[in-house]
Amino acid sequence: MVDITNYHNSDPAVRSRTTIVEETNYTITWANLTGAGFAGDDEIVIIYQQWLSDNTTTSEATSEFKIGTTYGTATTKITNTVTGEDTTVGISGRNVGGLWKHTLETNEQLFWSLGSDVGNGWSSNFSVIILKLGDLAADDYRWNEDATLTGDAPATPTAGATVTLPPGGGDDWLHIGCTDWLIDALTNPSNSRLQDDSGALNAIKFEGRSIDEQFSVISIGYTAAAAASEVVTTDYWDAGTNDAERAAIFSLRLEAFADHIGAQDQSGTHSLTVLDTAVEVETADLVLGTTGDVFFFAQAIADVSLATHVPYCRLTIDSTEAITDLSNDGYRAADTTDELPVQAIGRSSVTSGTKTYDLDCYEGNDVGTANTIDRSTLVAFSAALAGGTSIPVFMNHYKQQHGQN
Repeated sequence: MVDITNYHNSDPAVRSRTTIVEETNYTITWANLTGAGFAGDDEIVIIYQQWLSDNTTTSEATSEFKIGTTYGTATTKITNTVTGEDTTVGISGRNVGGLWKHTLETNEQLFWSLGSDVGNGWSSNFSVIILKLGDLAADDYRWNEDATLTGDAPATPTAGATVTLPPGGGDDWLHIGCTDWLIDALTNPSNSRLQDDSGALNAIKFEGRSIDEQFSVISIGYTAAAAASEVVTTDYWDAGTNDAERAAIFSLRLEAFADHIGAQDQSGTHSLTVLDTAVEVETADLVLGTTGDVFFFAQAIADVSLATHVPYCRLTIDSTEAITDLSNDGYRAADTTDELPVQAIGRSSVTSGTKTYDLDCYEGNDVGTANTIDRSTLVAFSAALAGGTSIPVFMNHYKQQHGQN
């Protein structure tokens, strides 16, 4: 078996910067990419997560995702800005991220900035996955993007990006949705969700803390045994005048890979009643035929009831964190009606056999009234492709760093 050409970088540590500069712990160089098997003209999809905040309640942290040959000349693709919500690392910020499709040019690199207008920008829980789409067949994935959204978001759910799955049906699919928001009214909740023919796979609702904040909101969903030509959308709407500026969706056929699992709960009732205590909200057993790298995409939606709620999550494999300390910093609620995403995206090396994947959720700040997880998704799949694909095998960057063969 051969792996899909891929690259993964994770940095769970808290990084702090004042002026906005390149966050070198996140940078992916051209040497990293070519070492993992990528080349010029490769079409790739980039999926990343991070936790972002600032160290005062009046300053604003910024993180920009850029592509170019140098940091100074790179083009900004996605911008996330978060006003500090608390002065304590871990209970003060928001989970943000990005989804982008790109055709590589020789010597291009991927950069992320970090900094603040007047304070210290904080970032942690960073994890990025890059996949080469050319290693997949045409019906192994779907992509759609609308970068022309302008003005106030509609008051009712509206499709921002839509894909139609292949006509054959019957396969399992991972969906990643993304909506880029610009905040211009602080009391108006903004909404994003993924939806397939069965209904809403998740539903995210949040409010801004400061005018002109920008968020890229990631949604994760799963469709089991999809219907023929099933339609999947990433929807958006707003109760006031906040702007949606871009919507994108990436759907991946999981049977394209040697092994996979998926689980989706659209009506959970998991209460977080004890501070910093795990509640299992999703579990699935992966039967891995061959030792190797496995990707995971997990997300839970916390239906908060207190503005002091700070949910977070962990993804474990046989009760051990897939990536130590990934996603352990919480998303601070802004309103008692928020529905907040906590997620874990990454890749880890896993030995063959049956492995139990668990998505555990926690409340990190206030259990005076229960915080409830009402939707959750867990998907894991091998980097090894199904069948006799003849893609060249390259050592990825993680293995180069850790001396693995």
